[in-house]
Amino acid sequence: MVCPSENAFIIEHLGCTDKCIDCEEKQVKQYENLVYKIAHSLKNTTNLPFDDLVQEGFIAVLEAHDTYKEGTSQSLFQYIGWMIRYRMQVV
Repeated sequence: MVCPSENAFIIEHLGCTDKCIDCEEKQVKQYENLVYKIAHSLKNTTNLPFDDLVQEGFIAVLEAHDTYKEGTSQSLFQYIGWMIRYRMQVV
């Protein structure tokens, strides 16, 4: 269940109150360049192929949108970047 403040946050950033496929596509598209940039910087430090790193990055974007808590000292963009890098390094 989404609380009212999170609901306002979702509407503000995505224009939708439901977790629909269109919203997830918007989330992924919005951070696509960041995912590719981080995957490119980590491709020589991990054992995963580049395409797998990118896939993990997109999964991290979706997870970050679900777990981000508004009002923290970290911006959403910083949090998503951290989640992408963490997920690519851990997997």
